[in-house]
Amino acid sequence: MEPVVEPIRSLKGICTDPERGTVPITVDVPYEHTLELYVDNRLLHSIVCTPTYLPALVIGRLCTDGIISSIKQVGRWSISEDGTRADVTLAPDIQPESAPPVGWAPAVTDEMIYLAQEKFSAGHPLYKRTRGVHSCTILHGGEIRYVTEDLSRHNALDKAVGCALLDGLPLWECLLYSSGRVPQDMLQKGLTAGLRVFVAKAIPTWQSVQLARANGIVLICDARNKSYIRFSPEE
Repeated sequence: MEPVVEPIRSLKGICTDPERGTVPITVDVPYEHTLELYVDNRLLHSIVCTPTYLPALVIGRLCTDGIISSIKQVGRWSISEDGTRADVTLAPDIQPESAPPVGWAPAVTDEMIYLAQEKFSAGHPLYKRTRGVHSCTILHGGEIRYVTEDLSRHNALDKAVGCALLDGLPLWECLLYSSGRVPQDMLQKGLTAGLRVFVAKAIPTWQSVQLARANGIVLICDARNKSYIRFSPEE
């Protein structure tokens, strides 16, 4: 079971605006949690994150780091009761999952993109309360399968990837929708995990577009209000 750590804390503050003047208020803010990830008894990462979906964060980070491509490559793993330490032992002699050739991608329809947009616009639980987290949504077979949130857009992606791996879902058959920008390192994480379709509400960088084009990744950005820009493939 996922460790129970409250991801939101309430703080008192003083609000000043033209209509209400200066008044005391209570505001919900995200809580920064630190999780140390050990692999085969060696510290791999110290991750500052939102303390939700921690098992998926652990498995997803191993995948986007290129350490595993399937949950079968994990022998044993556990997370401490307070959610501050994860221990993973890799399974020996387990070969990586085979994937379709470079350039292959599942079909993407306007309806899939609009569905992800609408889900984001409706608001996710932590974002509704704090307006301070990113999110990732994974669609498979035209249906929303997972929605993850985190302070970091990179962690949100790791959590989404981890959810798919834990359920044995082939990532190359999925569409991922991110609420954040798409710099090169963000796209590289998705590429390493095996994602072939990357959609984002925000814009990419020049480098991330070149990376997508070089690897046959479908990259669609500025996706909002039933509008989007496809950057890759070019045709």
